[in-house]
Amino acid sequence: MKINKKLIHITLGIVISGVALYYTFSGINWKVFLSQLKQINLFWYASGCIMAIIAIFLRAVRWKLLLKPMRSFKVIPLFKGTIVGFFGNYVLPIRMGEILRAYITGKFTNYSGTKLFPTIIAERFIDMIAFFVFILIASIFVPFGDQLKFLKSIIPIFIGALFLVSIIYYKYKEKIQEHFDSKDNIFHNFLSKLNVGFSSLFEVKRPLIIFILSLLIWLFYGSLFYFGLMAFSIESAINIALFLLVTTTFAISIPAAPGNIGTYHSAVIITLSMFGIEKSVSSPISVMLHLIGLVPVLTLGLIFYLESHTKFKEINKQKIDQD
Repeated sequence: MKINKKLIHITLGIVISGVALYYTFSGINWKVFLSQLKQINLFWYASGCIMAIIAIFLRAVRWKLLLKPMRSFKVIPLFKGTIVGFFGNYVLPIRMGEILRAYITGKFTNYSGTKLFPTIIAERFIDMIAFFVFILIASIFVPFGDQLKFLKSIIPIFIGALFLVSIIYYKYKEKIQEHFDSKDNIFHNFLSKLNVGFSSLFEVKRPLIIFILSLLIWLFYGSLFYFGLMAFSIESAINIALFLLVTTTFAISIPAAPGNIGTYHSAVIITLSMFGIEKSVSSPISVMLHLIGLVPVLTLGLIFYLESHTKFKEINKQKIDQD
């Protein structure tokens, strides 16, 4: 009997999200929960939503620079496609948003979504490096405390290892491409396209600007947490926001239901508990922080998705082609 890996992944994600949601809302004082939600400062909440949109817009600007070796693109179509991609990750299983982003952007730009997809994977690699560099820089100005102190020693080692791997990859990337091209099957064809995407990183003309933009993206994501905490009048908001940026970034990499429901909330609650914030207060904060990213992305994402006149069966076909 053939094992349906997609079904297993979806089921595992739902189970993990279910357990995480139970943890999020079990044993809380619902009167305190509701009273906390009623006291949210809407100015800070709206500011957090704006931070989320700016971060995505900066992604589109960075993507434009990454795509420069292929063709010159306008920022707005890339922004629309990126928003729809995040929208897809919120509503579709197993991160189909990345496929959706490439396909929708292709429709907005009259360019092959298949050729765009490898650059999205390469972009995630840049995100990973920039994240650790940003945390390392932020730790100079914001005390890590004992909870995340170990990262100060791990991050430089990790960055050094990535730098070494990048040098080795750059030296052998042509031979790697030749190897993939010599194999005629779906798996190696996908790896070939992926290698082209990674190779394009070495052809960009403004790498420093791309990296600065990457750091700014993480700064705005961190600001999202800061404004969210300010909406609840939480003290030491900058310090806690940095912790939340770290813990939620790792949490959303765990298999979960669409939108990282449950896993995201649990990460927020566990982090806030380190600062002595009780669950009846941290639970509504976790819901609100999730909504800061959710509401603007779902709203704009749905608008741009409808504008693209795309049917779900088209997306599913793209998923099959990528597989």
